[in-house]
Amino acid sequence: MLILPIAFLNSVDDYLDFCRERGEEPDKPFSGKFIVRINPDLHKIIAVKAKKEGQSLNSWIEKRLCEYAR
Repeated sequence: MLILPIAFLNSVDDYLDFCRERGEEPDKPFSGKFIVRINPDLHKIIAVKAKKEGQSLNSWIEKRLCEYAR
């Protein structure tokens, strides 16, 4: 059983109260997963590029997204 410190639980309650007072939804963590539908030809092209670079398709795409996001 996981036991959390009271101070942590109180801070979560305070944050939720703060969000309610402002009429905002609390931030929620992202899972790191999302589905993207792309053209099958593009899928093939990037899969081949990833393989040539010795990376999984997921790793290759993550690298490219990081480059774009900078």
